[in-house]
Amino acid sequence: MHGRVKVRSSEEKVEAERKEKAEKVRVYRELTTRIFTKRASGEKDEEALKLTREVLIQNPDISTLWNYRREILTCLLSSLSEEEALKACSVEQSLTQQCLRVNPKSYCIWLHRQWVLDHSPRPDWTHEIGLCDLFLKYDERNFHCWDYRRFVTSKAAVPPSEEFSFTYDKIAANFSNYSAWHYRSKLLPLLHPSPDHSEGVAETALLQEHELAQNAFFTDPSDQSAWLYHRWLLGKTERPTAVVCLLIRSLPQPEAFVTFNQPIKGAETVGMVVAESPVLLTEKSDWPKSLWRFPLSDDVIPSNEGAFTVTVVFGESREVVSLCRCEGEEEEGRCWVGGRGPVFGSTHTAATSSVLAAELDSCKELLEMEPDNKWCILTTLLLLQALDWLANSTQIGDMFRRLCEVDHYRQGYYQDMLSRFTIECLVMGVFQDGLSPVSLSSLDLSGKGLSRLYHTDYMLTIRTLNISNNQLCSLNHIENLVSLETLVADNNQLQGLPPGTEKLQMLKVLSIRNNQVADPRQLHCVKVVKVLRLQGNPLCDSQGWEGLVTKELTFLEQLNDLTISPELQLQGPENILLK
Repeated sequence: MHGRVKVRSSEEKVEAERKEKAEKVRVYRELTTRIFTKRASGEKDEEALKLTREVLIQNPDISTLWNYRREILTCLLSSLSEEEALKACSVEQSLTQQCLRVNPKSYCIWLHRQWVLDHSPRPDWTHEIGLCDLFLKYDERNFHCWDYRRFVTSKAAVPPSEEFSFTYDKIAANFSNYSAWHYRSKLLPLLHPSPDHSEGVAETALLQEHELAQNAFFTDPSDQSAWLYHRWLLGKTERPTAVVCLLIRSLPQPEAFVTFNQPIKGAETVGMVVAESPVLLTEKSDWPKSLWRFPLSDDVIPSNEGAFTVTVVFGESREVVSLCRCEGEEEEGRCWVGGRGPVFGSTHTAATSSVLAAELDSCKELLEMEPDNKWCILTTLLLLQALDWLANSTQIGDMFRRLCEVDHYRQGYYQDMLSRFTIECLVMGVFQDGLSPVSLSSLDLSGKGLSRLYHTDYMLTIRTLNISNNQLCSLNHIENLVSLETLVADNNQLQGLPPGTEKLQMLKVLSIRNNQVADPRQLHCVKVVKVLRLQGNPLCDSQGWEGLVTKELTFLEQLNDLTISPELQLQGPENILLK
């Protein structure tokens, strides 16, 4: 059968491919070995450039080789004339462009090209903008190319208005182009700065952008790009840092606790001056935190005063807090507290009420057509929070629960956010009843469907906390309740107590009935507890569990409503008897 191409059998084809692949691997390993040997010996020559080029054309994602090329070029460019340097940079641009065809989303290629343009004696920025246009035409959401474009336009001094129009063209072609929306958010404050806020946007421009975002999410309600841009348009309010609560006590040791309405940045120093003391007490933290603890000496705490002031210093600010004696405190355990109390509410928007109301009407209109759209539900919820979160609390709670139904993958997130919102409503309800931080000694959060605890740093004065009949798997940040004496956490899903619980030096009564505690070692951090209720936990089904628990908790006087015999407790856990 002359003139007909011979077709290889499948076995021959597989074997040929195997040999070809093995040869490529051999050559690749040989080249990389030579390259790394040359780099280790400090060789920076043309041969090294040639070898790295051969490898990068096949595999352009090896950042080490690009780094090596930059090391070589740094040495070579300093000794070349302007024309020779321009030619060398042109070779690098050609190489990166060739590699971008292999992988247009390779970070190390775009980075190398940026470095080359920065070191070129006469960079052609117009050509680079055209290159960005070309690659964004191939893939309009190539965020590496978008980053490179921002670098190029800044070097070329392209007016922001031109780039703003460019983003509009890209968005008009595809509403789902999140990179274009993001770039637009960077340009808008430059083109239309707010007269009131240094980083804000003028209201007239905001209204036009709201209309553009609405057109996008009415066209495709399920696409997240326009919704996220809309969230950015609403902005965020900036609250000044302030002292929420300040507590000073003499027992179990003299110390002070200060809670701020937002975390103080890491590496900041917080200080305080108590009453007329000339001593500035300071604490420093490497991590942002809102609750700060100060150890005190006995001579700093006033001996007989019922009220005094404390000056709190943080950053460039200072705040004077008036403290008064806690009611019902005995002389041997003196305690003072003061502060403005917590202020909750949405920080999601800095827009005016009229803008918010108009946006809410639009979202409600879309929600009637798309009742299961999670983005529409979430945005409506945030707008309700921004307008009047307490007055709209019932609607907001219903929407959180609706989000749990329509967006199963983020159900845990929505449950946690609902827990936060529920706690905020309950705490603010207490303060709206006319109580001050001094009077907030007990809080009932039972049966609220909580999946997580929030704002424990605002509960410095709480002595009795009821969190039973919820869905709690962890008592996160429970250590912030420094005055806690009684904790009721029955009917949850707790497997133990978290690290830090040992800081609750005032805790005397702990009830965690009907949870998932199976290991007595999970209870060792509450050594000062005197009354412990564990009924309904897997631990209670094991033999000799009472002795194991009392071994961990040496101060225990009552276990599951039965009194421990102190005489036999001294003889060891194996001899524990319950009266």
